Amino acid sequence: MNRKRLVILLSAALAIAAFVAGAVAQRAGMFVPDRSIPTRDVS
Repeated sequence: MNRKRLVILLSAALAIAAFVAGAVAQRAGMFVPDRSIPTRDVS
């Protein structure tokens, strides 16, 4: 297998994983109420 092809596949997999993680985090943020998320910056 070509090294350049492997690098392209790895970068594509990382981009897809980052996109999926962002979508899951956004969807979880919609379902989880805001009061359950600890906010440390509130004095």
